[in-house]
Amino acid sequence: MSAQPGVNDPDVKILPIKYSDASNDASYAAVIRGIYYAVDHGASVVNLSIGQPQIDPSAYIPRSDPWVHDPAVSGTIYYLSDAIRYAESKGVVVVTAAGNDGYQNQPSGVNIDASGDTWPIYPAYTHTGNMLVVASVDATGTLYPGSNWGNQHVDLGAFWDPSNVNWQTSYATGYVSGVTGTIAALRPDLTGDALATFIKSTVQTEPQLEGKLTTNGEISPANAVNAIFTPTITAAASASPGTVTSTSTTLSVGASDLDGGAGLTYAWSVVGPAGAPAPTFGANGTHDAGDTTVTFSQAGSYTFTATVSDGPNRTTTSQVTVTVVPTVRTIAVSPPGAEVADGDVQAFSALARDQFGAVISPQPAFTWTVEGGGVGGTIDATGGYTAPSSGSGGDTVVVTGGGVSQAVSVGVTAPAAPILAAPDESIVNPVGVVSSSNFGPNPAWFTIDGVGLSAPLNTGDPVPASYPVEDNDFYHNFLTNGNGGAGTESITYQLAYPGQAPVDIIGFHWWAYSADQPERSIKSADVSTSADGVHFSAPVPMTFYEGSDTPDAGRDYAFQASGIRYVRFSNLVNYGPDTQDKSSFDGLGAIRFLATPAQSIAIAAGSTVGAGTFQPDMEVVGGATYSTTSPIDTSGVSDPAPQSVYQTERYGNFTYTLTNLMPGGSYTVRLHFAEIYWDGPGRRLFNVAISGTPVLTNFDIFAAAGGKDRAIVEPFNAVADARGTITIAFTSVLNNAKVS
Repeated sequence: MSAQPGVNDPDVKILPIKYSDASNDASYAAVIRGIYYAVDHGASVVNLSIGQPQIDPSAYIPRSDPWVHDPAVSGTIYYLSDAIRYAESKGVVVVTAAGNDGYQNQPSGVNIDASGDTWPIYPAYTHTGNMLVVASVDATGTLYPGSNWGNQHVDLGAFWDPSNVNWQTSYATGYVSGVTGTIAALRPDLTGDALATFIKSTVQTEPQLEGKLTTNGEISPANAVNAIFTPTITAAASASPGTVTSTSTTLSVGASDLDGGAGLTYAWSVVGPAGAPAPTFGANGTHDAGDTTVTFSQAGSYTFTATVSDGPNRTTTSQVTVTVVPTVRTIAVSPPGAEVADGDVQAFSALARDQFGAVISPQPAFTWTVEGGGVGGTIDATGGYTAPSSGSGGDTVVVTGGGVSQAVSVGVTAPAAPILAAPDESIVNPVGVVSSSNFGPNPAWFTIDGVGLSAPLNTGDPVPASYPVEDNDFYHNFLTNGNGGAGTESITYQLAYPGQAPVDIIGFHWWAYSADQPERSIKSADVSTSADGVHFSAPVPMTFYEGSDTPDAGRDYAFQASGIRYVRFSNLVNYGPDTQDKSSFDGLGAIRFLATPAQSIAIAAGSTVGAGTFQPDMEVVGGATYSTTSPIDTSGVSDPAPQSVYQTERYGNFTYTLTNLMPGGSYTVRLHFAEIYWDGPGRRLFNVAISGTPVLTNFDIFAAAGGKDRAIVEPFNAVADARGTITIAFTSVLNNAKVS
């Protein structure tokens, strides 16, 4: 047997067995005995430097041979193939030369030379799973002309140095045996067929060997040793939990090598959602990173790859995918609290954010409730809170979504007492009486001195010159209870605001009808107001005439509230002593309804201080803020906002909810913009919807304004809903929606 110096591990031992005589003539019987002997004495690799094109008659030994005992052989003799299979059964690799005849081993047992003769080569042709059949190659990996080859029975090549050894494949065989023995010493768990397969899997492939050898390559000690030292994954990469509803998980991977894994390092890499910030690791690129905590900052799917290393070119990998589920952590309620008058309606909205503070899309289903123990208001499925018709105190509104609840406080108060100050002289036309009771049989309820008017509004009908009336005064014939007592009469006026403008104060001016018959004048009444004609404020007692008043003195009353569209008078009492029977008298008077138009609402988005009439950012849920100090060109805007308004912004996905508006009132919404971040068109696109109606689609501020840091205003008409609310929703398409 032969071995090549420099290729064996120090732990590899060589068991030399001589099978030739003094004339170097080999005896196949000695070869058979030698293989059995080597296997029985602990050999892991058997090196054979023999071969011939036919079975020698002496290539067997009798079963009675004292050197051999193989119970698997049932015949009377042991052949060379029996010895090789015996080695296979004991986990021993047999490395043998392909031969130096220049022939090609074929699966049919035919070996074809240039003259067409057939030459099967043994023992190479036996080719059991534990065999490595070796051809010889030069320093370039090219097959030597004298080496046998065959893509069915010759496995790999090895270097032959013709300057030192004449027997090409015998020299090459020793080289392969040395490498195989080294691997067997390093990895005792690799034996027999598995060891032979491992050696073949680590060859260095060569294009010039393709189709000539089963592996298309030559032995590579470096590849084999690196493969041996390459870590082995013992526990595939995993995550606990694999589906994350918080912000972190623990990654684990197990590996081992020839040293038991003590020197291994673990490096984690990750591929996450596009644009997502990279997760952070508790440990990475170290031995301790085999178990590491990873922390996320955005929901999504993340694929982690663990690269386990035992040195250069000695790495192995394992992957695990982690899903981070957006989970409701907080709910913001807008407004975050409210003061509501008896019978009024307050609209609430909710916005859920996940464990990273991002707005969840789609939003969870919200459930709205009012906690017990309050004043007894109610709330509908959309967040519309209705205060009780009377009483004061508070309620707690609770919204629940995704397993998270948020409470806000609602203060409920009786309407403020009227103030004795006239509102501005902005005339409010009464549309008509929408309800009345106990007003007698006379259908002509618009009267002056008993003369019915031709229309609900005074449109110029003649009136007595003695009364200080104007065209917008509204006259009515009130039939009151006799004897100065309170009557059961009530009348409700529906009001129309010119241009549907909202108002801050609604009031009226009252004149007594008759100075010479004061008992026929209305002394007092209870007055209530309403935004919707259904929910009225608590009645407020008012005095209209006290006997000493002159007809033109009148009384002014006003309510500080928004959105009043209905005024109701009830419990009317006429002036006069209780002893006087006035059951047949009508209490007369004139009413002029007045209003103070509301100031406009102006909000500086993203600002904490506001500017001019623009208030600091408010009434908004979602988004983030940004600012610049660059000057803004406002020359292209009519009635622009102050410069600083355009230098701040709210960006992202967000919604403004404007409340306390006049239900059904018409408004102009002016959206102010300036592109203060991007330097070109097409970089920012977004949509805007007002109360659910799209008004801007794929809006590009830069393109619309004609450049960066240039102001632009987009005006739209909007109508407040039945609760006096307008919403303005901004939705990102590309790189964040925004508004100034």
